[in-house]
Amino acid sequence: MVVGNRIYKMRTARHLSYQTLADKAEVGKWTVIRLEKGNLGIAVKNFIRICKALGVDASDILDGL
Repeated sequence: MVVGNRIYKMRTARHLSYQTLADKAEVGKWTVIRLEKGNLGIAVKNFIRICKALGVDASDILDGL
C-alpha cells in the first residue's frame, strides 16, 4: 500500500486523473486505481511506465521501503 499511496500523492500533485495517468503510462485505468488502493501487485514494466508518466525515478517511489 505504501507504493500505491506514493503514486497517488504524485498523481494528484500533478493534477492527473486516473485516466490521464493510465493513458500516459499505457496501462489500464483500473490498473492505476487498484494499485493506488493496494488491491493489486504491479509488474515491473508497468511500474516503470507509471514512473515515467509521472516524471519520476523508481527510487523516488521506492526510497525507504
